[in-house]
Amino acid sequence: MSGKSEAALRGQAARLAARVPGLSPVDVGFSLATTRSVFEHRAVVLGDLAGGLEALAEGREAVGVVRGSAGGSDGRAVFVFPGQGSQW
Repeated sequence: MSGKSEAALRGQAARLAARVPGLSPVDVGFSLATTRSVFEHRAVVLGDLAGGLEALAEGREAVGVVRGSAGGSDGRAVFVFPGQGSQW
């Protein structure tokens, strides 16, 4: 999941944690990956989905919860011409 800020990410985790009991983690992951926007602050929960979401919502560190942020792009394109054929 992702959010525009750390607080937004925690809020997203809290809202999802309230709905997750009884849902398939595979279905939740698929829906998040294919239907949600991607923002700068991101997190992945591995293993215990309910416990990981709770920890994420509370801002705690937990086993199986990975957080990070993606730096913004300055909008410039890069072209690579390695001369090596189909590897690129």
